[in-house]
Amino acid sequence: MLDDVIREVCSEVSGDRVLGDTREIHCRDRWFTTPKFLESAGYAAGRLKESGAADARVLKFRADGKTLYGAWRAPLAWDVASARLTVVEPAAMAGTVLADYQAVPCSLVMWSGPTPKGGVTAEVVAVGPGGSETHYRGRNVRGKIVFAAERASAAKGLAARRGAVGVLSDYLPAAETLPDAVFWNNAFNDVPSAWGATAGGSGLFGFGVSPNVGRRLRRVLAAGGRLKLHAVSDTRLHAGPLPVATGSIPGRQPGEEVLVLGHGFEQGARDNAAGAACMIEAVRALDALIRAGRLPRPRRAIRALVTNECFGTIGYVQRHRRRVRGTVAALCLDEVAIDVVTGRAVQGLHANPHSNASYVDTFARRLAEAVWDGRHFNPWRMLPYGMTDNLIAHSTIGVPTIWVGGCGASDIWHTSADTPDRLDPAQLEAAVAYVACYLYTLADAGAAEARWLARHAAADAQAQLHREAVDAAAEVAAQPKAGRRRIAEGFAARAAYLCCVHGKAVRGAARLARGAERRRLDADLLALVADVGELAKELAADVRAAAGLKAPDALAVRSPFRTVSHAPGDRVRPVSNYLGPVTYDPIAPADRAGHADPRWGGPVNCALTEHETGRPLPDLAEELHWLIGKGMVRDAAKSRRRRS
Repeated sequence: MLDDVIREVCSEVSGDRVLGDTREIHCRDRWFTTPKFLESAGYAAGRLKESGAADARVLKFRADGKTLYGAWRAPLAWDVASARLTVVEPAAMAGTVLADYQAVPCSLVMWSGPTPKGGVTAEVVAVGPGGSETHYRGRNVRGKIVFAAERASAAKGLAARRGAVGVLSDYLPAAETLPDAVFWNNAFNDVPSAWGATAGGSGLFGFGVSPNVGRRLRRVLAAGGRLKLHAVSDTRLHAGPLPVATGSIPGRQPGEEVLVLGHGFEQGARDNAAGAACMIEAVRALDALIRAGRLPRPRRAIRALVTNECFGTIGYVQRHRRRVRGTVAALCLDEVAIDVVTGRAVQGLHANPHSNASYVDTFARRLAEAVWDGRHFNPWRMLPYGMTDNLIAHSTIGVPTIWVGGCGASDIWHTSADTPDRLDPAQLEAAVAYVACYLYTLADAGAAEARWLARHAAADAQAQLHREAVDAAAEVAAQPKAGRRRIAEGFAARAAYLCCVHGKAVRGAARLARGAERRRLDADLLALVADVGELAKELAADVRAAAGLKAPDALAVRSPFRTVSHAPGDRVRPVSNYLGPVTYDPIAPADRAGHADPRWGGPVNCALTEHETGRPLPDLAEELHWLIGKGMVRDAAKSRRRRS
């Protein structure tokens, strides 16, 4: 069946259509204001409706700087009439325009506050990076513009507390390769680790300039010259709407869906207008194939969600809990396009976190081999869980989700250089073919396909156990006798853990069947899980034998949740009290001093979702007990002890 789906889809999808919609979305989103985001959402919903999603519409959530979506505080809405930064002194540079929103929208920091009517003229004070108290020692910034080498968001709170009127930044990660590009500062909260501007914030204005312009300004200051600028930021921060666009192709059986989602509403073509455009083209191609009778109508509906990153996604989950519970799998698109100018990108397929291990990880890899290998596509690789709008794979939501995109930093990420002319329609066509095949195959899968998927997931589990057993045996052989027990026992614990993770993935395929078919399938999948367990026990015995130890009677299979100790005999199993990944937004800024916000996959969220980062996690006991005290996290182990 899969070969037939791939053949039909590849004959229908068009990279030129994807690029065309990318241009249309980008020309709206590049201004990154609430009115333009509303316009962009309307365009996406309209195109989804034209493409076959009869129920396509724009949903609106609150952007009031107060509302919490899970643990994520909504930003304020933001409008811009105009913004410009001009040199007043030195006289030789007077009148030079350093930043103009109409010419380069990225030159205005998102959520920049308004200046008084007519603007502000102020002296510039360089503060080095600008993100630490030490950067301001001995510098008077009251009434002045702070010039920071770090992101504007890193300096805003510190500058505001010292009476500065605004922030200027020349930060750009790829300064050597893109010296004339401007970074898109899309975070501007008084708390550097937070995101958008929220109610009660300082309201400073912010501008960005290119590295080349920044070097010119720094030379003036280094020579002892005075740098005075005139800033006009005609903006408005207010409570308003936060839009998302959605629509679906109906399935044969009600109550179940497969979802493709990804954020729109950012200024870049690669990140992420192309992702939204791929959704539209996947819906169009599948609807055309179904209407033409080339593919049967799938069992489940296929839904697209062009969302506002994280805020809109969790808001959607909160509003549509029943629909989300009926979503059997999802695909997240974020940076699915590749910058063909640099040509260095590798496409990533990010797996599910271990707390929500799924057979779709295996399917995603096998589909990539079938669709991408041998076609016009850059190299790709499977990666551990990393977070964007695939946050719906978090154990508090539980939708198995693969994230396509984001394998290493791109030079053009969040810069004025992220434009449609750097994208290749042939690569976009290969990308959207993968998207459409993933969606249709899982939307139409039944018991037979579930067995196929589960068998492959079990085979992947066995292959991983074999690989790690070989590595452990080699490590045992290289160790002196005294160190062999530790390695053997470590492998036994690891094998038990993998049995639990992969067992969950194999059993999850049963979700694709119903009624009596599902009951029969459950029994078959349990047998596959048992086979994986037997192999793990055999391999653990082999490694112990290599270490000169007796084989264990059984493996102590443990749950895929990290348990930490705070004191001898005190074991904590942390579980979030919030929907989705934890941020520290619900905690008052003064109370979170000294605590690093984990919103983008910090150690706390790694512990809560049990995903492998490729590096050991630090001791989290003290941090987790602090979060328990703040009501952010609860101790499931304590709850279990009370019940018993």
